[in-house]
Amino acid sequence: MGAFLLWVGLTILLVGFVFLVRRRKVVWFKVMVSGLVMAVIGGWILGNQAGAAKSSASDLTGAACRANLRCWANRNLIDASVACESAVENLARYQTRWTDGFMQQKFDHMAWFDQAKGILVYAGDHIQFQNGFGAWSTYAYRCVYDPTSKKVLTVRATQGRLSN
Repeated sequence: MGAFLLWVGLTILLVGFVFLVRRRKVVWFKVMVSGLVMAVIGGWILGNQAGAAKSSASDLTGAACRANLRCWANRNLIDASVACESAVENLARYQTRWTDGFMQQKFDHMAWFDQAKGILVYAGDHIQFQNGFGAWSTYAYRCVYDPTSKKVLTVRATQGRLSN
């Protein structure tokens, strides 16, 4: 609903601007104001829907977050991605290429390795390793990351995809 109102509001605003530029005898001011009002309302609704859709896990703090896999893994995802990405690439004997798309995470699977210590496993299957003949093969990779020390403990890759 919010996205539709935003789209309609911006379209009406554009129509009002076209009337203004072409100096039509239409009340361009009223058209532009109504378009702006609709766009603002649509944007507000869209923003509220996005805010309400946030997981309660992201609102956790301290020990409560550390006990929740989703919260703890998301909180440490950026540091883990940087550390684990280079560790996975170092497993290759030749070239590597990431096959993840724009806005897609390289490490889209997360699990506990040791929940008591807060150690996480980040995994994915968005990389290809090149062999000695130049052929590319897809690999699944797994990185054990310690957020406390900000270090990669172990990393491994196996040919194929992750099973769902």
